[in-house]
Amino acid sequence: MAGTAFSREEIEAFISALEADPELRSRVERVILHDRLLAIPEHLDHFIEATDRRFSTLEEVAAETSRNVSELSDAQRRTEAALAELSRNVSELSDAQRRTEAALAELSRNVSELTELAGRHEVSVGHLIGGYFEAKWRENGTSYLGSQGFRKVRYIAKNALADLLDEVADQVHDDILLADAVHSVVRKDLGTEAYVVTEVSSRIHRDDVVRASRRARSLQDAVHTECVPVVAGASIDDMAKSLANESKVIVVVPNEWQLHAA
Repeated sequence: MAGTAFSREEIEAFISALEADPELRSRVERVILHDRLLAIPEHLDHFIEATDRRFSTLEEVAAETSRNVSELSDAQRRTEAALAELSRNVSELSDAQRRTEAALAELSRNVSELTELAGRHEVSVGHLIGGYFEAKWRENGTSYLGSQGFRKVRYIAKNALADLLDEVADQVHDDILLADAVHSVVRKDLGTEAYVVTEVSSRIHRDDVVRASRRARSLQDAVHTECVPVVAGASIDDMAKSLANESKVIVVVPNEWQLHAA
């Protein structure tokens, strides 16, 4: 009956009866468990459906993961192939760079040798032309110096010049004798005797002007006669021209010499 309360003693007696009577216990279990047992299939259906959804999701995840792993593997293989190709290219570039450096070093040596050879050739040609101009200066000194205001031009040979320098110190003596040419002259404007000390070059540089001026002063101190410094050549650079003007050194550039030096 609904709402009926059982005492503790009654409940204990009922439990003892169940323990003693298996058939009674079975009947009670069927009554008590009937609703739960009926609900089990529904719960199983829900569980199976949920499990299927989870497995389906897991399969999709596994398939996506498999695809990603496959793509990663392909990407890794492509990366490894690209790195191998890059390594080969770097190796080839290193070899090419070494060959280029070796070729540049060889080219540099060749250019250096050619530059040195050209320099020696230029010096040799300059010496040849300079020697030719010295000979022309001694041969045609009357004409060249005549145009500069001198007459009675006479070339003084080295031995005659040495005789004029007996009382001169050895160092100065030797320096004067190294002059390319010394002439005795008479100045047209004053009618006085003088000496002309000339330095001859293919192209007149500052050093030529300095030497002509120094040797003319040394000779003038030795012979106590006016000595005029002159530089002669096929051309003169700007620095030498400026110094010649300041030092009052006469510059002679014969036209025919310019043709020989061209």
